[in-house]
Amino acid sequence: MRKTCALLFAILTVLFCFVTVGCTPDYGYETFYGVVKFSKIINGPIIYIPEYGEVKIPENEGYCACFDGHVENEERRYHLRPGDLVRVNFKYAKGAGGVTVMEKYPAEFDRKAGLIEVLTQNVFLDKNDTGYVLSFQSDEKTESASVGDTLHFYYYYVDVNEYGVSRECKQLYADGEITSKADDVITVDLTILGEEKRFLERYVSMQIETAEE
Repeated sequence: MRKTCALLFAILTVLFCFVTVGCTPDYGYETFYGVVKFSKIINGPIIYIPEYGEVKIPENEGYCACFDGHVENEERRYHLRPGDLVRVNFKYAKGAGGVTVMEKYPAEFDRKAGLIEVLTQNVFLDKNDTGYVLSFQSDEKTESASVGDTLHFYYYYVDVNEYGVSRECKQLYADGEITSKADDVITVDLTILGEEKRFLERYVSMQIETAEE
C-alpha cells in the first residue's frame, strides 16, 4: 500500500511539474527605440529607428504616454505625433524566433508589437552625411547656449564596487555643435558615440551640458 501511494505521489508530482513548468512557454523580449516623423511618401507617420531607417508603425496592442509620470494609459488611445520618442515592445514565444525588420520602404517588423510607449515629446532625429541631426526643446540647462557651442550628452549613474563603496559616474553618449536655435528649439549636428539604440534608450535620463561645464 505504501509503495502504491509513493508511486501515485511520484506520478502526481511529475504531472504537476509538467503542467506548471512544462506547459508554460519561455518568452523572448525585444525593444526598439525610435522617433516618430512624418513621411511624405506614405503620407503618414512612421518611426525612424537609426539602425534600420524609416520603419512602418507595426500593428500593436496600444499606446501609452509615459512622459508625465503615467506608467500606462489604461485606454491606450494616445495618438502618435511627430517628435515622439518611442519604445516599441515585443513579447513572443522563444520558438517563434527573434524579431526581424524586413528591408523595404518603409521597413516593416515581421510581427505584431505589444505596447508602444511614448517616452517624451519634441525630439527629432535624422541622418546626415556626417552623423545625425538632432532637434529638441530648449530648457533651463541649454537656454544660455548659442549657435556654435558644443553640447555634451551625459548619462549619470552610480557604480558600486566589490566592497560596497558607491561613486557617481558619468558617461558621454554623444556630442555636437549647435547649428541653429530658434523659438526655443535647438538643432545640433550630432555624433553618437557607441550604439544609437543605447543613446535613444537613455536620452530621457541624460543631462545636456555645454563644453564650458
